[in-house]
Amino acid sequence: MQRNVLKGQIGEQFMPFIADFPYSSADCRFMGEPIDYVIFHNLHACSESSVPIEDVKVIFAEIKTGEAKLNPRQKILRQVIENNQFSFEELRIKTDKDGQNRVVYEI
Repeated sequence: MQRNVLKGQIGEQFMPFIADFPYSSADCRFMGEPIDYVIFHNLHACSESSVPIEDVKVIFAEIKTGEAKLNPRQKILRQVIENNQFSFEELRIKTDKDGQNRVVYEI
């Protein structure tokens, strides 16, 4: 069992480099937990003006082998994404008059 888990973890990290993987490895960021990858599909190509922004997608990907199933946290994240319960926030660290850093939300 332990050997299969280890093989799965190694496979997850090398998945973007497998010949049939449908996304550019340069656009893939491995997280491992709670989701294996965030894929910024066509982001590099768009930044080089090779594809229009309409072809860029953010994909949350979980790699599974055999009979493995999503764990409860992964199921929750899938539902959150399907419900469009996500946003983009730009956070900046600013120094106040006392020289202390504090996080400020940019809206």
